[in-house]
Amino acid sequence: MEIIDFMICSGSLAKYNYVLVQDCPENIAHLKKMGCTDKEIESMRDDDNYLDPYTVLKKKNYKFSPIKGFTK
Repeated sequence: MEIIDFMICSGSLAKYNYVLVQDCPENIAHLKKMGCTDKEIESMRDDDNYLDPYTVLKKKNYKFSPIKGFTK
């Protein structure tokens, strides 16, 4: 997945964390391989054709690195 934009903070700003990827069939297939359900993918959608998988993948024990992307 190609990361379009991200913001990862700690402390009280952590509630604003996000990682944006393009909402396209390739990324949806990749998210499904990572164990995401259709309902979880739907919850990642926003109004600008982007997905924010950060919260869902964090709950699935994935970590985010700006260099490596999501890893388990």
